[in-house]
Amino acid sequence: MTGVDFGKERGIFLPTMLVIFGLLWVGRLFTIVSPSHFSNIYPGGPGYSYLLNVLFFGADTLGLIAIIRWWRWGMYILAVSTLATIIFDLIYFPTQATWLDHLVTLVPIILLAWGVGRKWAYFK
Repeated sequence: MTGVDFGKERGIFLPTMLVIFGLLWVGRLFTIVSPSHFSNIYPGGPGYSYLLNVLFFGADTLGLIAIIRWWRWGMYILAVSTLATIIFDLIYFPTQATWLDHLVTLVPIILLAWGVGRKWAYFK
């Protein structure tokens, strides 16, 4: 079978977390499609911050697709992308983002990792 294996039970938690990450993905897509509306979020950043945002968006997209298709490396990509985003924010925007902002960024990836971990035997 080339598509998603529907014989595997996802339960309720993992699909809920995938929907939440899908909504976060849509939010990042808005910042890419219309950067002028979101320019007040991180004023004074480096000129290549838009390019990094696109790169992180691509990594998130690839990671979500991989998790939906039951590939383990998708979780690794999402984790690395999230941590890279936090590190980038800490280096270039230390005054705009508080530790609470970074904690809020980490909570969804930790919950997704827990949901994926519960079904890890199904992943290739």
